[in-house]
Amino acid sequence: MDINTILELSAIVKSQGLTALEVDENGVRIRLENDGGAKSAFIGSAVTASPASIPAPQVSEQAQPDKTEDDSSYTYVKAPMVGIFRSLEKMGKKPLEAGVAVSPDTVVCGIEAMKMVCDVKAECPGIFVETLASDGEQVEFGQELIRLTAN
Repeated sequence: MDINTILELSAIVKSQGLTALEVDENGVRIRLENDGGAKSAFIGSAVTASPASIPAPQVSEQAQPDKTEDDSSYTYVKAPMVGIFRSLEKMGKKPLEAGVAVSPDTVVCGIEAMKMVCDVKAECPGIFVETLASDGEQVEFGQELIRLTAN
C-alpha cells in the first residue's frame, strides 16, 4: 500500500465524518481514526491467530458416578419433562419406603412446571430403593429420579 492510497483513505475518513477506518491489504493492516481533529494511523503486518491450547476440564471426585455398585441391576424412573422435583410427602401423599413394591401405575413423585404438579409413575414393576433427586431441585428431561430393583 503506497502513501497516496493512505492519504486518500484519510481524506475519506475526514470528509465522511467517520470515527475509524481499518483496511487490510496484502498482509498490511492500516487503521485510521478521527478523534475530533486528532488523527492517527497504524501500519504493521497482519498477525495470524493460532489456536490456543485449552486444557481439559478437571472433574472432581464427587462429580464422578459411584462405580462400586452394579448399576445394571437397577431400573430408573426418569423425568418425563423439565421442572421442579416434588416428593410424595410434599404432594400430601404417603412417602415410599425402601423395600416397598411398586407397580407401573404407582405414583412415585411429581414434577412441577408452570405452577402445576404432574404425577410421575414408575412405569415398570419393581422394588423402591431410593430417591435420587431432592425436593425442590430443578430436574432435566431424562434425569434419573427414582432407583428401583427388579421384583
